[in-house]
Amino acid sequence: MLGLKPSINIIREEKGVIPPRIHGVWFMTPAIFSGSGPIPLRGIGISNLIREILMITKWPSLDYLIIDTPPGMADEIMDLFFIAPKAKVLLVTTHSIASIISVKRAINILKDANIKIIGLIENMAQTPSSQAIKLCVENGVKYLGNIPYDPKLEQSVGSVDKLRQTIFYNTLKDIIRDLIRCTS
Repeated sequence: MLGLKPSINIIREEKGVIPPRIHGVWFMTPAIFSGSGPIPLRGIGISNLIREILMITKWPSLDYLIIDTPPGMADEIMDLFFIAPKAKVLLVTTHSIASIISVKRAINILKDANIKIIGLIENMAQTPSSQAIKLCVENGVKYLGNIPYDPKLEQSVGSVDKLRQTIFYNTLKDIIRDLIRCTS
């Protein structure tokens, strides 16, 4: 999304790796180490990769560390809460019933593990869906807003200037601004 080239040269120091800064965002991804090739890992291998990247990255002072994970509650995602016990979760769903059911399962797992849920964002939804709002109400999760489907998003991948002109970017920016204002 930010236009990072997998072949980017990273700065390696004795005590770790300094993450690249792209458009004001400190950024780290396994793709920096693997190039454009796949990383054929499963289970504990994924957990070890996440742990290693978090341990070797020399982050500067950050306001927030956002870790984008794939959907679901696999072992490697649950391992993050042992690595970062104060972590909080921002859930994302679509209006698809399959996605809502998956998020409901995740909510139950997170609550059982006493992991704080910041709220839920509904992606690719022109308007808030009754299913997502019902899910939030029934589970005491804050509904943070919906982001409409934006056909311009695909053409903006890799160009931050184009990304900033999308409905997706501006809606997400407003949701995050409101969230920060409420939690500050």
